[in-house]
Amino acid sequence: MSDLVCETLLAHSQIIHDKCEILIHTVEVLELLTHLVGLLIQLLDLDLAGSNVTLELLDLVVKHELELLQLLCFLLQVINSLVLITDCCFTLLNFTLL
Repeated sequence: MSDLVCETLLAHSQIIHDKCEILIHTVEVLELLTHLVGLLIQLLDLDLAGSNVTLELLDLVVKHELELLQLLCFLLQVINSLVLITDCCFTLLNFTLL
């Protein structure tokens, strides 16, 4: 029973980890697009009042979201390790009871 619970928790945490990785890649793409739009505006030398402030704010938001998602992925890796240790402890306990 405990092995099934540990395997379920491990599988669930891996799914969450994979979703976080996908979100991180999405944020990285958005950050790249923001940078490319900024470069395009500089290249065309358009005089758009306030556009730089908006792009800088968007870039800042994307960077903070990326840092948050990276922190969440790190925490999920820690949880994965704890689940693995718990699973090993249950397995060792099962062997000692046999």
